[in-house]
Amino acid sequence: MSRIPVGLMRKAKRVADKDCDLSFHVVAIALSDTGHFICAATNRWQPAPKLSEHAEIMLLRKLFKIKAKERFGKIHVMVIRFKKDGSTGMSKPCINCASELIRYGINQVTWTTGTPIINHISYDPITDLIL
Repeated sequence: MSRIPVGLMRKAKRVADKDCDLSFHVVAIALSDTGHFICAATNRWQPAPKLSEHAEIMLLRKLFKIKAKERFGKIHVMVIRFKKDGSTGMSKPCINCASELIRYGINQVTWTTGTPIINHISYDPITDLIL
């Protein structure tokens, strides 16, 4: 367990404030193997029909569109949840998002826990993720 770098937290907060109008913001960030920022995405909500799109899925769409896997190789995803007051909350990917991350070939995911400490997990083998 460790802390998310301050600069990355600031960047994530700017993305959340700009792209998300919900009561909480979830930002998924893709980093290259060397730690360089690739892209970010937020969760979305459509009131009719009631439909939410998780930040992880929105991020995977962007990564697929720019052919990130071919360009960057291994990708590390960070998922950060910001509450209304700016503090962080639990942002562990749901089983569906986790399955899609694995399917895309992402085996390293980090998420916030609601404390300054974050969880990091390498999904290898795949069964670790869905158990």
